[in-house]
Amino acid sequence: MHKPFVFACMFALLLGALLGCNTTEETQEAANSSLSPDSANAASKTQFMAVCTTKEGHEGNEYVLTKWLDSKYKAEVYGKEHSRKKKGHEVIYNERVKP
Repeated sequence: MHKPFVFACMFALLLGALLGCNTTEETQEAANSSLSPDSANAASKTQFMAVCTTKEGHEGNEYVLTKWLDSKYKAEVYGKEHSRKKKGHEVIYNERVKP
């Protein structure tokens, strides 16, 4: 009595997984073709650094929060955490071309 139900669920799960994998590959190909090579290369060659510019809170100096990171999101995580802990501190994100 339970075996047909279990087999039907397993078949539906397997079918969904196969269709999901095919959709992901098509979506990835579409995303890659929509980016121009120049914009993709420029994004991968940029690095970011989070720096607190509130000198009074750091003995008269700017305070470097991160090293050079390849992801702006990661730099923003550290900058937002610092701003949250140290109310009123201003954080900027320096940007450079990857050496």
